[in-house]
Amino acid sequence: MVKRFLLAAAFVIALLVLSCTKAPAQQPSRVPEIVQPVLVCSPDSLSFTAVPGQATEMERVLNIYNQGGGVMDWTVSDNVRWIEVKQQLGSAGLQGGTVRVAVDPSGMAPGEYTGIVTIMAEGALGSPCHVPVFLAIPPAEPVVAVPSTSQQEERPPETAVIWKNQNDLVRYADVNSCYVRGSVTNSDTQWYLGNVIITASTGSTLIATSIPPGETVIYSRYIPCYQREEVKLTYNWYKP
Repeated sequence: MVKRFLLAAAFVIALLVLSCTKAPAQQPSRVPEIVQPVLVCSPDSLSFTAVPGQATEMERVLNIYNQGGGVMDWTVSDNVRWIEVKQQLGSAGLQGGTVRVAVDPSGMAPGEYTGIVTIMAEGALGSPCHVPVFLAIPPAEPVVAVPSTSQQEERPPETAVIWKNQNDLVRYADVNSCYVRGSVTNSDTQWYLGNVIITASTGSTLIATSIPPGETVIYSRYIPCYQREEVKLTYNWYKP
């Protein structure tokens, strides 16, 4: 009887020793969190279009994001005189920040210009971030002054003014188009101008159905055409 008791006790002790020496279960590995800031700028470019002789500034908003961790300190600079950054430094946590970028076209000749806005964030991935700034100043469209015919009572002859379109080809309403801009002045004192139309090889657009004597109509239109092709303005004289 004593022998059986001793054997049972030895078996229990062996089980306890095995359970105490069993290797602990491995914990699942954890992916380390990104704590380094990540600089992201949006949009990736800024575009402006000015009219010839324009002296007022134009502005766009540039968004600065931190898509990493921590707080990201940043500075903004530009490389040309016609660009002005309204806010040049700041910090961005997860919420991000914004910068107002302005261009001043005063005194600039017609043409296409490019500058760079640079955002620096020391220690951040994606730094520096370079954002190109595009400024387009198209050439001025002609001002059409219709000659006076007040000295004659008969209907003046039909006439037309022709010029070369100097603006680049653009896409408007899914159609290749030219942007035309200018004015038509009726310098007569008796006759009216009717059916004032601009025509290109692939389309036309109505400027005015009637321009009374001494009045001016300013127009700004998209017209289907080819790049830098001949554009014609036509009209006829009438008396109501």
